[in-house]
Amino acid sequence: MGKLNRRSKHKARADPVAGRPPKPVDPETEALQNSKILPALQELTSPDPSSRSTAAIAIANLIEHDACRRLLLKNQLMRVVMDQTITDSNMEVVVAGWGILRNLALEEDSGFGVHLYRQDLLTPLENVLKSIVSSLQNPHELEKVLSSSRYKIWELTQSVISLVGSLTATNQEIANSISKLSSVPVFHLCLLDESRVPVDVKEAAILCLHSISEESELLAERITNVPEWLDQLGRLIEDSNLIGVAACAILQNVSLDIEPTNESPFMNAYSDIKILSILTEFVREHAASRTCTNGTATNGKPTQSNPGAAVDLALQTIASMATSIQEMGEATSETGGAEFHEPLDEEMVNGQDTEDAIKGEEEKGQHNLTAEEEDNDMEIVTSGDFMDASDGTVIEEDAMSYIVKSTTPVLAALTIPPAETSSDDASSQETYTNALSALNNIAWTVSGFFGPVTPADSSASSPMHLTWITHANTIWSNAILPVLSSNTADLSLASLIASLAWALSLSTGKDLALNGDEHLKFMSLYQASLSLVGQGTSQTPNANTTTTSSSSSSTSSLPPAAQDLPAKCLGVLGTLALRPSSIPLNLQIGTFLLTVLQSLPNPSNTSNIPQPATPTPPAAAIEALDQLFQIYADAAYDYDAPVFQSQGFLQHLDAVQGQVKAMAKSVDGRRGREEELRKRADEAVRELGRFLKYKKAERGKV
Repeated sequence: MGKLNRRSKHKARADPVAGRPPKPVDPETEALQNSKILPALQELTSPDPSSRSTAAIAIANLIEHDACRRLLLKNQLMRVVMDQTITDSNMEVVVAGWGILRNLALEEDSGFGVHLYRQDLLTPLENVLKSIVSSLQNPHELEKVLSSSRYKIWELTQSVISLVGSLTATNQEIANSISKLSSVPVFHLCLLDESRVPVDVKEAAILCLHSISEESELLAERITNVPEWLDQLGRLIEDSNLIGVAACAILQNVSLDIEPTNESPFMNAYSDIKILSILTEFVREHAASRTCTNGTATNGKPTQSNPGAAVDLALQTIASMATSIQEMGEATSETGGAEFHEPLDEEMVNGQDTEDAIKGEEEKGQHNLTAEEEDNDMEIVTSGDFMDASDGTVIEEDAMSYIVKSTTPVLAALTIPPAETSSDDASSQETYTNALSALNNIAWTVSGFFGPVTPADSSASSPMHLTWITHANTIWSNAILPVLSSNTADLSLASLIASLAWALSLSTGKDLALNGDEHLKFMSLYQASLSLVGQGTSQTPNANTTTTSSSSSSTSSLPPAAQDLPAKCLGVLGTLALRPSSIPLNLQIGTFLLTVLQSLPNPSNTSNIPQPATPTPPAAAIEALDQLFQIYADAAYDYDAPVFQSQGFLQHLDAVQGQVKAMAKSVDGRRGREEELRKRADEAVRELGRFLKYKKAERGKV
């Protein structure tokens, strides 16, 4: 027989109908709710239309205040707005109601957009879009609306445009649902076609349509199936303003989504080179004066109300087009880190040295140009046509050659740091950053088009490559070196400069003119960026036993620029070390890359030897290995014997194998960003073993 638990006999039973005890209310919050929130909500449901309108306008303004917005949502604001306000019989109340939804979507995160979508907001949204379209397509009705409430109709239009844009940016499902609405893109194009629509409303409409085309491929199919829509966009691209630039961006997105063939009417009418030429000329006009003024442009066409936004969008579209050219196959190889491939074992056993084949290719590729041939080449470079490197025939200029010949110098004029110009405001800084980003994409596309330049390659002979080398040296002098000398504290800018420098050096090789100390500056930039990563790891509780995994996890809170900058600096150093006849430079860079690997945490260290204050992050270690694999891939390179062999690089690499393996194991491949990093780390471990095996066999032959 069990014992009686005497303590449970006196235990009080919970009241099944009693609610949870109320949370303590902040006196300030309670006062705010009683003085502003509840009275405004009460007036929003008032029988008097003017009271409802006044309350809706007041609530739309209160939403910008965080505490007020939370209290409004807590007191069922959404239910009242969705059920009553946006369907009110009074026009002013309806306009204010959509203004409330617009402000909420702007202030809240993407979860609010999902909530609106699940509340079936698209149904009333479709109705109001159709109502505006009906007014725009009926001149008499539009005249009536404008005469009675001129500003209300455009305020309503602005609100729904902003709301559509916010919903589109929420997720793919919502963007596709918006693309399927029958009033999209009729609503946007009708606004653009009506002369009485204010310019700011037209700009908002086409930017909204552009955002939809960015997020949903369904819109492209709809647009291409209606020739009238294409024709209207085709007319708009001729406008030298924000609307024209946005129309170019929309057509570019459409071309990417439908993948037209060369024979399609769309490709013939809106080819990449046509869009590029329009955008390049628009940016050229801005670069001439650095700033635009409202009124009339240099070509006599009216300018837009926001010229800075137009230039930025043009630069962003050019950057996107440069990337798409590479993705569509015009670039023949990928431009990531180098990868070492071990020769076949049969070749090593049979004693067939690949050096003879390499020397044969070098002799085959070397060709001394006569004076007449040099003059002909320069004439082609300065003209609009380029030759096919295979047979010397002149080919029609394509998008790739246009980017190199025409677009690149225009963008290069915008990459002089704003501090050295007469205008140093936020708009100039934004334009400067966008120009650098566009040039960065172009440079990586060009490096993929010509392939990574190695010490075995002869000087560039393709006219397009020669033109690119000229522009690359200008960019290096005017954009890269000033930032390196300024010791900028802007991580995003430093990361962008490092990426651009990497692509420039990769695509030009020994033809890139150096001042002589660039490698030292990139080493300093690497150390500075690594110190920021070290600040993140120093907060780890057990610092003595911290492995690289803690370093990775702690840096996840840093911006992407801070995480990627060390690896980019090593990428630049690796390409600079590939220059032939530069043994001292190669020795400094090779030694530095080995030091990076030696700074990995050493799990086998049982002595009291101190660990590095700032361990090398996994991404940087992987990049250092990749660069070493490429720099010393062949004993035929003139620096291999005096550097790699004489300085004992093989032994140093062999000694860090354990640290590299520990680094790979420490990366948690189950998490999003580090999943790919773990794959690269495992591949680096395998490549290191193969590389050491190959270099040992190679040394035995020498």
